Amino acid sequence: MSYSHKKTAANILDNDVFHYMSSKVVKLLDSTPLSTACDVMYKNNKDEIIVVDCNDTPIGIVTDEDMLKKIGEENVTPAKTRLDDIMIFWLIKIKYNDTLINALNIMGDNKVRKLVVVRDNGKIT
Repeated sequence: MSYSHKKTAANILDNDVFHYMSSKVVKLLDSTPLSTACDVMYKNNKDEIIVVDCNDTPIGIVTDEDMLKKIGEENVTPAKTRLDDIMIFWLIKIKYNDTLINALNIMGDNKVRKLVVVRDNGKIT
């Protein structure tokens, strides 16, 4: 790799995550029924939903796999099961102005494929 390519790669990794994040994040209240969440996920072509509280603060995540596992259980009614019944509370956040290299390190250290990008006030960007 030439010096100019190395410099370019280093420059990219030093950029803010804001420039590389998905701009269309699907978020729903924790009280949202699973049936509604499935529809929203399908219509937005997403495989995850960020779960927020009434203050719009991210508190968890639900993936398509989480939904399928729950729906596959006996006696589960998607219209009565809420996102907060199945969401993963372990949500890894990163500030929008943090570097891409830091985001990659956090994902590698925590063995996750996605991070929630937030502003200084903790709200999703």
